[in-house]
Amino acid sequence: MPARTPRATRRRCTAAAILLALIAGLLVTIASPASASTPYCRTSTWQGTAGRTILVPAAPSGWRCYMGRGAHSTAVAALQRSMNTCYPAVIGARLRVDGVFGPRTQTALLRVQRRLHIHRDGIYGPQTALAMRHIAYGGGCDTISHPGG
Repeated sequence: MPARTPRATRRRCTAAAILLALIAGLLVTIASPASASTPYCRTSTWQGTAGRTILVPAAPSGWRCYMGRGAHSTAVAALQRSMNTCYPAVIGARLRVDGVFGPRTQTALLRVQRRLHIHRDGIYGPQTALAMRHIAYGGGCDTISHPGG
């Protein structure tokens, strides 16, 4: 077996370092930057503008949270229920309330955002939370009154 020259060893080390850098860069690109810094949505109750209690996907420490494609929780189910109840003509076909933010939930949310004349990104975030109506206890739909922190 022939001995490796320092030059061949250097080339292999350089190639390995480049490969590791590319893999690390790919992993950073795939990881969602918003998921690391934004709170996980849960189902919470808030005061509505009509003084009724409404069911809202919100963060444990406040109302600001984000949900998008791939999310799955009771908060997604609350969003699906709100869109089915408060925006049936806008979303078209009724959503299956399964707590999974899939393509049909995203399409429905895009339609609601278009109807509300807000930024259409298919993500449930603070702007969408404040603009859209949510299910109110006792029936009907309402918007958030005082979101707080």
